[in-house]
Amino acid sequence: MAGYGRRGRAGFLLIASGRIQGSHRFARITACCNGATVGTLPALAHLGQALQDPGRYASEVGSDADHVLRSATMATVTFPRVKLPADLSQFAKEWKLSPKSLLSVNPKTEKSLKAGDPQTYILHLSPASTSGRNLCPGAGNCAKICLHFAGNPVYMKGKGAARIRRSQAFSANPQAFLEVLALAIIDKRSPQSPSDRMAVRLNGTSDIKWEEIPFLVTFELSQYIARKYSYCAEPRLYSSILEFFMHNFPISIQFYDYTKVYHNWDECSRLNYHLTVSYDGGDNAANLKLCRVALLRRLNIAAAFNLKRGQSLPQDIKVDRLNLPSAYTWTGGVLPVVDGDLSDYRPSDPQAGVIVGLRFKLPHGAPWSEAEKAAFCIA
Repeated sequence: MAGYGRRGRAGFLLIASGRIQGSHRFARITACCNGATVGTLPALAHLGQALQDPGRYASEVGSDADHVLRSATMATVTFPRVKLPADLSQFAKEWKLSPKSLLSVNPKTEKSLKAGDPQTYILHLSPASTSGRNLCPGAGNCAKICLHFAGNPVYMKGKGAARIRRSQAFSANPQAFLEVLALAIIDKRSPQSPSDRMAVRLNGTSDIKWEEIPFLVTFELSQYIARKYSYCAEPRLYSSILEFFMHNFPISIQFYDYTKVYHNWDECSRLNYHLTVSYDGGDNAANLKLCRVALLRRLNIAAAFNLKRGQSLPQDIKVDRLNLPSAYTWTGGVLPVVDGDLSDYRPSDPQAGVIVGLRFKLPHGAPWSEAEKAAFCIA
């Protein structure tokens, strides 16, 4: 029997191509990859004990432990011919979505790898109201120069159409879209070893409160994940896709994003969702208020600096525009600046209410004046 162990909430969960007959301490476990049931979490928990501490487990349950450990041979099992559940397949076909291509990387995320940070995969939707629904409710000055419009103009038409299609698919059926999104993340996770880390940005060019959207994992979806990717995912209703990954992949995936909207900050922290608040310019009063709230919570502020090519970011900056909260009076209105262009991976930044400096980048053909640049940038 071949199997594959993945570390989850109950320790190492066994996925195999057969059955394991255990002792009185074990329920019979029908492996996810072959049977119709996953087995009880208590049973899987005992299996986790056996895998992590075989000597101790053998002394407790006797000879059956040897059988369990022999059955739990660590070898990857893949099922390339497994088909998506019918309804999800129809949804994906209608909107031309594929777990293989839903997430992407860019030159900035490639920098993260060089800096020793995890590879980041990004979901790009269509920003602001460009899809017919406003997916960036906090957008102000940034809407005009969004990095959505950056890149090679030759590919802009196709890129924009794909992002609009994804956004409309999300608006039409959020549950089905979350299912495809979950599969896309697992697809990126699957080739890596269980100890490798990866990161995901769900708001590459949007600003959605993902922590507030419930996510139902059906039995059919759970079976598909097990058979296709050799992972056990508990079928149930989750508070969000973030909770789904925290519950089933608790260590190896880090979610992070930039935002210009208020979140349930405590819930995001619980869900391992790292947020950096983005500065939108001195004339956006609502954004300035959000930045002050973020600083009170010791969150970082990402802000653009209008610098000439080759010019270095300052080590600190006096931020009079933010009208810093009283908790920061000891700084004299000066906050340290970290270089946010060295890596896109924001969870590695000092978590102490600092300015994440980003050099201002104007998309091709954007009609911005020097006065508008100065208003948008923090310095």
